[in-house]
Amino acid sequence: MFKVKQTQELHLGEDVIWKHRLPISLDFEESSRLVLVQQIKSLANIELMCSVDISNEGQPFSCLLPEKNFKRKHLFSHEPKYKYNSIGSAYYFPYKAGFDSNKDFIENIGNVEILVNPGSDEPHYVLTGAMNGCAIIITKEEGQKMMGRPSFRAWHFQSPTSNKTQLRAFINRYRNCIYSYICFQDYASPNNGSGYDEKDVEGFNYLFFNNAVFEGSLDGTWELNCIPLKRIPMPLPESEWKKSWVQKSRHCRSRRLIDFTKGPIIIPPDNAEGKCPVIDWIVWDITYAVEKPFEKRESEPVVEGRLPSGLPPEGSIRKGIKLRK
Repeated sequence: MFKVKQTQELHLGEDVIWKHRLPISLDFEESSRLVLVQQIKSLANIELMCSVDISNEGQPFSCLLPEKNFKRKHLFSHEPKYKYNSIGSAYYFPYKAGFDSNKDFIENIGNVEILVNPGSDEPHYVLTGAMNGCAIIITKEEGQKMMGRPSFRAWHFQSPTSNKTQLRAFINRYRNCIYSYICFQDYASPNNGSGYDEKDVEGFNYLFFNNAVFEGSLDGTWELNCIPLKRIPMPLPESEWKKSWVQKSRHCRSRRLIDFTKGPIIIPPDNAEGKCPVIDWIVWDITYAVEKPFEKRESEPVVEGRLPSGLPPEGSIRKGIKLRK
């Protein structure tokens, strides 16, 4: 049983990523080099995924790679070196670097459209690359449909701190269409002085459709899940794995339910000065620099009255931040 806000209970579906005992790397290119005959550069248009253990003394972890239409190297002449655990079909949305002023958000930001209520033979996972500063933002426009069925969109918003102007414009464009998000402070260990680890800043963030019963509904619920990781830049000399290793983070994992029946985060109209303090607050929240010493972080914007329902996103376990009640 997983408790949400200590008042709701969620009977968890079989999310094998969440239950996996080892940290999981999202370096698709490196994992495919080791395991597949044909190396890949990304997971675009790949349907089936699996988990592969890569264990070396003192540094065990797993990785994700495509399963369908790719031959595997012959690795089983002696003891099995890799253990496979299929997670079924998955949506994928990529990281895109930079912004082109001649393109719209759909073209500039990695994104994917997702069915609100997928069937048993449709993807129950939504995956993207590892994050170390980026954010996932969930939007659903009124009447949005895919294949004639209700749908929503997940965005891999790149480097929000460096792209505040674009982030503000994005929030304004999707005003009252935003349902949740995960940002840097959800997966990075905060710099609270002693013992700060600057490598503890990576996140395996993904969506999972839990088709278990929730609050009397049999339709299931999408979950926005955050698994913080610690990146180890230098691999072990004796290892075949030539890219960064990952370890479990000191930062707690978090899970948020995306309940489309409750409506989006309400963003009121601009005030007489043409500004919206709630948008200012969301931009501040998404770009909050937990890696900096506390005294060097940007102070919280003033919002008159209470913040709208859903802010900060439900399930937040952020530490060291005082939020206005």
